[in-house]
Amino acid sequence: MEINTVPHLTVLRTPSIFIPGAVDQFISGSVSHEALLQSDLHYTHGIGRKISPDVLILDAARKAIDIFELKRGLAKTDAGKTRQTVRDLRCVRLISKSYAQVMLDTTVVETTAAVCSIHGASAVPPDLRISLEELEARYNVNLKSVIEHTYLEFGRRLEALLFEQALEDDLPNLMASFELIEPASVSVY
Repeated sequence: MEINTVPHLTVLRTPSIFIPGAVDQFISGSVSHEALLQSDLHYTHGIGRKISPDVLILDAARKAIDIFELKRGLAKTDAGKTRQTVRDLRCVRLISKSYAQVMLDTTVVETTAAVCSIHGASAVPPDLRISLEELEARYNVNLKSVIEHTYLEFGRRLEALLFEQALEDDLPNLMASFELIEPASVSVY
């Protein structure tokens, strides 16, 4: 079964979520891990830095919002990228209940913000990881198709941007080549 056909699931790919400065400060403070797990902060759309997690799933049956970053490669991410991913996940976890209420008009009682490493390798802490098998069991669906679609769409968008940039970069050469073409001679019979 495809995840989009499950009536109690709403799936958003790369939603825009804004992290207010206060949430970043809260994460940067000396708040314990347990306090972070028990805290919920307010979400206001359009205020703060924007993140776009790979997948957001609203599960009406569980009254839950699940926000995931997908890691499909086997290579290790650099330490800076890992730190930023951990920070983003912890921040989005703090505002996810409010986000569900404000943006999706739904009250949730459970939240997940995690990395799903498709091949199992990840440098993020265990509390911020979830396996593909766990997700497929949670939703009783084949998520591999969703993941493949997400990366195909990303690849399509990237290719379009690169093509557009290549045209912009090559425009002066293209214009110069038109100047070299001599106009066709006109003959009157």
